[in-house]
Amino acid sequence: MAQEEVSEAQSDAPDTDNDNASEAIEDAEVLSATASQDPAEDAADMDAASEEAIPEDEASEAEPVSRPVAPDPENATPEDDTIGAARPGPAPAAMPDQPAKRRGGLVPLLIGGLAAGGLGYGVETYLDTRQDSGPDLAGLIEDQSERIDALGAEIESIPPAPDLAPLQDDIEALYQRLTERIEALETDLSERIDGLDARLTDVEKRPDTDGTLSDTAMAAYERELDALRADLAAQREDVTAIAEQAAEDLSNARAEAEQLEQQALQEARAAAGRAALNRLRVAVAAGDPFDELLGDLQEVAGDLPESLTASAETGVADRATLEEDFGSAARAALAAAREEGVAGETGGLGTFLRQQFDVRSTQPRAGSDPDAVLSRAAAAVEEDRLADALAELATLPDVARAEMTGWTAKAQARADALAAISDLSQSLNTN
Repeated sequence: MAQEEVSEAQSDAPDTDNDNASEAIEDAEVLSATASQDPAEDAADMDAASEEAIPEDEASEAEPVSRPVAPDPENATPEDDTIGAARPGPAPAAMPDQPAKRRGGLVPLLIGGLAAGGLGYGVETYLDTRQDSGPDLAGLIEDQSERIDALGAEIESIPPAPDLAPLQDDIEALYQRLTERIEALETDLSERIDGLDARLTDVEKRPDTDGTLSDTAMAAYERELDALRADLAAQREDVTAIAEQAAEDLSNARAEAEQLEQQALQEARAAAGRAALNRLRVAVAAGDPFDELLGDLQEVAGDLPESLTASAETGVADRATLEEDFGSAARAALAAAREEGVAGETGGLGTFLRQQFDVRSTQPRAGSDPDAVLSRAAAAVEEDRLADALAELATLPDVARAEMTGWTAKAQARADALAAISDLSQSLNTN
């Protein structure tokens, strides 16, 4: 019997679940729509909806699968133990092997509807409270608008500024008339004073009745002569000062002109000297004669060093020539040193082979033997350090140095010419 009830409940479960879900959704919508009303009424409506949403079939279905709740051992009483022992539980019904299908419960839908309704009611209540307790913004805005209108009316009631242009014109005209009047009075007064002075002077100059000049007349003439003398002296001093100032200005102008002329000449000479020196440097580097270039350079630099004039007609050896000639001269010098036994080489097969084939070191190496010295000199020549190369060759034995005489002379001429050009360049830049 129990198995048949379970089978019927399982076959009717899908339809019942769908009906219950639809009714629960409709009840939740009704509850959320009426949530802003009295909360007590909402709770009553929700209880009624819960009772209506649970059908009798589902209630009867839930009884077979419900589990007894174990009594709390701490709160249990002897009566509970007695009743539990006297009332045996029903025999468990045989459950089918297939797992029961999960179905959506009605309680979550009811809880969601209650939560939505409570949230809507709370938000509306909170907003109503904020609006009731907040300031009267409309009243404040209206008050500010009235004040602004009042201030605008006061500003418009202020009378415009008076036009001061006519008053300014009147003042300027009055000032002009006063100025003209004062100038006229000054001119009139000056003319009157000059006339009175002339009349007094005439009176003073008049002779007496007997035809002689009085002392007063003589004093008047003397005053005029003194005034003329003072005027002449002042004019003479002015003319003298002007002449002296003109002479001083002329002298300063001449000195400045001479200074500018000398400066221009020096700059022109320096430019010409630098140009001639550059041409000379190119000729020395190429190994060409440069006697014609010394004339322009001598006008600027004066006397030239002998290191330039001595090799001007033939020129000096260029770098490539010195590098090419150094190899043969070095082999000859090393051979002479080996022949004289001053090469510093010990006996052995290697020494014998080097002597037979005139082998010398091509890479610079340390040592005081002629081969080491020549290797360092060759490296200096390749780097155009002629002074260092000549200093190395000076340490060779006499027999080896004698073989290097021709090459050393050409290298020394080139080194001296380059040194003279460097000194002239510094002199021209300094001057």
